Amino acid sequence: MANAPQTKPDLANAALPLPVLRSPLSRDEIISRVKAAAMRGRIEGFEGTASSGQLRSADFRVEAFGTPFDGELGGFITADASSAPGSTVRFATRMLPRLPIVFLIILILTVWPGVILTEKIIADYFPAGWYKYTVYWYYPLSVPTVPWAMWVSLRRSRVSIAESARRAIDQIAKEIQGQPVAMSSPSTGNSPTPASVGVRPTGTN
Repeated sequence: MANAPQTKPDLANAALPLPVLRSPLSRDEIISRVKAAAMRGRIEGFEGTASSGQLRSADFRVEAFGTPFDGELGGFITADASSAPGSTVRFATRMLPRLPIVFLIILILTVWPGVILTEKIIADYFPAGWYKYTVYWYYPLSVPTVPWAMWVSLRRSRVSIAESARRAIDQIAKEIQGQPVAMSSPSTGNSPTPASVGVRPTGTN
């Protein structure tokens, strides 16, 4: 039996704006339903408002899993100005900063011990004093990999966080009776379909 093909991170989809939902519920009802869904395991990691950070003005936050760094999705609720009751929910994501900082520190700190270890290995196998020249080639080979590894990790995390956020928004829409709001294209003025603002059409993978 052939193995199922592995899906690559969707960079184009990650660059799209997150969906905007229109719900007939009030702000308190939306927060209550999202919280209840999280308690039942349908939505991951519900949190209330934050005291600081990029999502400090969000009305609620949920987890947005990433690889290798996780993030969170914030929901911003505004009451509709029209006479009809209801609310509009906009979303934004951010990467949680602690793990990327720890990862960067580890990358930097592993450079110098690598020199010592490599010198010992060379001294054991080549006792003619060649180990003295290790530093001249080790740093040019190892130091450039630090920003490269960090860039790749951040890029992969942003893509996976965006994908996780869209799945969470799909579930939030079910919980709050939300419908995607059409967004006008700045170049053509046309209103794109829900799929173009990040909501996957039903029946697609």
